[in-house]
Amino acid sequence: MEYFLKRVLFLHLFLFTALILFGNNGNRRGELSDGMRAVEQNGKWGFEDKSGRLVISYTYDDVLGFRGGLAAVLTDDLWGFIDRTGKKVIKSIYTAVSSFDMGFANVVLNGKHTIINISGDEAIQARYDYISPFHPRLRLAIVSRDDKYGLIINVKGREIREILAPTYDYIWEFPEGETITRVVLNDKYGFINATGREAIPVIYDEIGWIFLQGITYCVTGNSYGLINRAGRIVIPIIYEDMDFVFYDGITRAKTKNESKWGFIDIRGRVVAPFIYDEVLHFSGKRARVRIGDKWGIIDNNGRVVVPIIYNIFFSP
Repeated sequence: MEYFLKRVLFLHLFLFTALILFGNNGNRRGELSDGMRAVEQNGKWGFEDKSGRLVISYTYDDVLGFRGGLAAVLTDDLWGFIDRTGKKVIKSIYTAVSSFDMGFANVVLNGKHTIINISGDEAIQARYDYISPFHPRLRLAIVSRDDKYGLIINVKGREIREILAPTYDYIWEFPEGETITRVVLNDKYGFINATGREAIPVIYDEIGWIFLQGITYCVTGNSYGLINRAGRIVIPIIYEDMDFVFYDGITRAKTKNESKWGFIDIRGRVVAPFIYDEVLHFSGKRARVRIGDKWGIIDNNGRVVVPIIYNIFFSP
């Protein structure tokens, strides 16, 4: 199931980024980009300046807006680049392109992705099956070749460098505000950082994608625990099930042997004993609990404040 979900996620990501990279990503139809506006007439595209004067005639089958002084243009199903005078500065030899960003563009040539500079020279020798958009803050892109994933980086607009050769079975996009991201290799999960180095060992059967309050869940075998960004286990991997979100500093967990629920704090200390058949999250320092078919309420010290004698499910 995890493998299936992962491939579905990749397919959605690929289609989404393909639309951004190789679709309408250049500010078209009336929007100014670098002081130029793409305009269309009778199915052909050209450019006018901000005053409305036609600068580049209606010549092209498709265009992306100007960025970095260059615009991608499509002629006979092949993409190239022109400058602001309309001069072709990069030949139309590519089947797909992105607009230039920080001096580089992603292009597809003979079915392979690579990166070119504003002179049309390839900025990296490697060819890939896929290159993601560059992360706007980290300037990293995920690359794939032969179903393995790695990382390249845009170094201050001067060069493209491969910092991690395609190694992993999958690399997730870096979450917003994070400098580490999840990876999988041989059905084991962990994290790498923005330099491509391992940040959390790739040894877990499952691991969360995002960190909340600095922690996420990890799984070994059929046991759950919690781990922080530094890779330190903060809650032992001993539970049958648990949450990794803490409410009022407390989360619920389920023991393996008795298969009963209780509550622990961020240090793993037991707040409420593992005697319940069902528990709900804490809210306002109260939580609903069930033993058998009877419901009651406990406080954040584990004390029963509403007897567990009620048949109905009610709010604290």
